[in-house]
Amino acid sequence: MATLHKYHYGFNKVKQWRQSSQIHWVTKNANDEFDQLSQSLDEMTERSWQRIKKTLCPQTSHVSTMSTDLNQHYSQQLQQHHLVNQRTHSISQLQLMT
Repeated sequence: MATLHKYHYGFNKVKQWRQSSQIHWVTKNANDEFDQLSQSLDEMTERSWQRIKKTLCPQTSHVSTMSTDLNQHYSQQLQQHHLVNQRTHSISQLQLMT
């Protein structure tokens, strides 16, 4: 029963998508059906993580680039807004003087 409890614990870790999760440690070197099953599940989990990384890493880089571009655009807009405010203030000061 202790082994089944370890399996349950290991499966829950995998279910929660903890990247370091492995089932094989439960039956390591047992050389039985459970050991083979746990090895297969660990391999499937690792392949899934690799596919996720392969898919998400380029997307994350793209989002980072877009964020940088938006930040630069926002900074430029702020500078232009500040210049307009300065000019408007200067014009109003000139009108007050006349």
